[in-house]
Amino acid sequence: MNPLSINWYQSFNYAEAILWVGVAVFLLGRIRSDTPRQRWARWAAAATFVVFGLSDWLEAGRQGRVPLWLYAMKVACGASIFLCRFTWLGWRTWHWLHREFLFALFCIVAVSFAIWFQYGRG
Repeated sequence: MNPLSINWYQSFNYAEAILWVGVAVFLLGRIRSDTPRQRWARWAAAATFVVFGLSDWLEAGRQGRVPLWLYAMKVACGASIFLCRFTWLGWRTWHWLHREFLFALFCIVAVSFAIWFQYGRG
């Protein structure tokens, strides 16, 4: 196989899918949870990372033309990971300038831009 003929978009998405499943395995295998709340958050986060990996696997063959339902799946996974993080920490730690909240806002803006770029310019 000619290395120049590699589909980099597809390869990146497959690698990303494997990475997210690896994060799920890491959460279940290496992270200790002390309370039932933390155990629930850890399992929910691991399941979400597997679904997020599935979304990248599904995206791989689409060559950048991601359907709205797949964007919705990715946003739902991001929201679930965000909720799991604060469930793990305890909601008493919540504040508007928390780095996880600011990162979530950045991700929402980035996805909104990607959707606009793909669907709204034409």
